[in-house]
Amino acid sequence: MATTATTMAASALVALSGPTAARADFGDGWRSLVNIRSGLVLGIERSSNANAAKVIQWTPIYQPDGQAVPDQDWRQEWVDNRWFYLRNAGTPDWKALAIGSSSTANNAPAIQYTHQPQNWDQQWEMIDSRPEVVTIPTFYFLRNRNSMKCLAIPSGSQSPGTVAVQYTCLWNNDDQMWEFKDN
Repeated sequence: MATTATTMAASALVALSGPTAARADFGDGWRSLVNIRSGLVLGIERSSNANAAKVIQWTPIYQPDGQAVPDQDWRQEWVDNRWFYLRNAGTPDWKALAIGSSSTANNAPAIQYTHQPQNWDQQWEMIDSRPEVVTIPTFYFLRNRNSMKCLAIPSGSQSPGTVAVQYTCLWNNDDQMWEFKDN
């Protein structure tokens, strides 16, 4: 009986806190970030090199060698076992995925900005979308360290060019779920 009560209490705790943090080590490679709802990838508006350029979802574009075009290529750089930066290959200095003006508001736009390790608005955490599954999960929520909100595509849009935003993490919304996909 005590075991059942303990199991129920643990299950309730997981249900209240949402999915659990995960770390998937993808090595040194570059990956596309695919939104689960739309099937589109994260890229930089107009393939811009500028600071504060908007991060958008777009149709995947591949080079002849099968690699994604640079502005749709992202690399994780780990801060520690929980937090990481997402760096974009489309700029000479590999700008980082950030939230504009370090905002903590819902619907604040995702941007690229010169990598600044002291800025928490550039640090992200992968949250396993299926903690109860024993196999390695495929889909993740990406939560911003500064705001503790998740990267999302607003209103579940499936339109190319939609700007990615941060929004309160809703653990059942697939417009906040992402797949790291090998190119």
